[in-house]
Amino acid sequence: MPGSALCPVRPLLTAVLATMTIAGACTTVTYLGPRRPSVAVARIEARDLAIDFLDGADMRQAHRILEVLPGAHRLVVRLSTTRDYYVMRVHFHAAPIELCVDARPGHYYILAATAGWKRYTPVILDGASDAPVPPCDQPNDEPGPN
Repeated sequence: MPGSALCPVRPLLTAVLATMTIAGACTTVTYLGPRRPSVAVARIEARDLAIDFLDGADMRQAHRILEVLPGAHRLVVRLSTTRDYYVMRVHFHAAPIELCVDARPGHYYILAATAGWKRYTPVILDGASDAPVPPCDQPNDEPGPN
């Protein structure tokens, strides 16, 4: 029978693929190479915002949770939804908003929208405490003035 040598391997392969799919089903890994332990990476979850770009890479088809390596990351986001008690409305900013997060290993960050006067503003929250996290400075390769 052709392919009969693979029959004992198929259930094992199916189980491994199912486990990998379930473990990372809602997360997009943004780095190359094998997946790293959770203590060695940071996760960024977009709530009420859509992440268009991460460090220049297109993330419009990515999941709402991104797994990133530690360090400063430039995000381009836009408001995607706002919630009301009776309806769900979709809003878009005229221009995407750029922000930066200094991701630390083992940390979970939440991108949320805060209401302002006629506009929503993105804020980075610590996933453990919901406390605002200050955005990092824009990376600069050029030496500054002394």
